[in-house]
Amino acid sequence: MKRKQILYWRVGLFFFLNMRKRSQIPGPNQNYGYPIHVLVLVFGLLTGCVYNPPTVEKPTTVYEANKERLKKVRVGMSLAEFQSLFSEAYPTGQNGMITAYELKHYQEYILKSEKRFRLVDQHFGLYKAPIKRDTQLLWFYFYKDQLTKWGAPNDWPTNPDQIIEIRQK
Repeated sequence: MKRKQILYWRVGLFFFLNMRKRSQIPGPNQNYGYPIHVLVLVFGLLTGCVYNPPTVEKPTTVYEANKERLKKVRVGMSLAEFQSLFSEAYPTGQNGMITAYELKHYQEYILKSEKRFRLVDQHFGLYKAPIKRDTQLLWFYFYKDQLTKWGAPNDWPTNPDQIIEIRQK
């Protein structure tokens, strides 16, 4: 479980046990049993911890996820046009007049080939399909606020920044 979920469990359990102790001592105008807000809190904690990423045949690539927007990208487009298309892209480095932007595509998924289809096993926690995590990047290089080159990191040699720097000199 994630740290935040563990914290929610501990807080919920603390309130649950604390309210149970108080409700055992009768007093004037006191209800017997659990207060409704404690039951709602415990139910919310139990249902909030269930997370299943989508089950897919194959993961989507960064090109598939941004297909319509990548059709509009062309060499020579201005930085303002690029930023209006890809507002989530962020600058990753600058060398003189060259600025590099990075577009990140992160996804979590379960492959259908690795998922067992017995819902009983999954419901009782006997089997949990492995969650895959994948990050794909696209780099965009701008020279004097004009797009000069873009693609995946493996489209170029291992250190493209050094190559651009050598070409400038």
